Amino acid sequence: MFPLLFLSSGFLPLPSQSGGIRAFAAMNPVTYGIDAVRALVVGRDVMTVGEVTRFGGVYDTLVPALAVLVGLNLVLGAVAVSLLSRASSSRVD
Repeated sequence: MFPLLFLSSGFLPLPSQSGGIRAFAAMNPVTYGIDAVRALVVGRDVMTVGEVTRFGGVYDTLVPALAVLVGLNLVLGAVAVSLLSRASSSRVD
């Protein structure tokens, strides 16, 4: 968990990070969670990964961040359920 936290926008803002770290942080789900919580606390758009101006205000950060997090949850949850059902249906002699 610590590498994901340190390679997100939690400690350093993305503009000050190098290219490799910035690319990893853009794919890191922790970055989206931190941006969503930061937007709720500050009360304005603080998206560090991309520019979204469609929803207005704090929702420019919340909607994309929650969409990414819910999408990852659905995909990885389906994979986990599939692997768990395969493991539980295995025959042990």
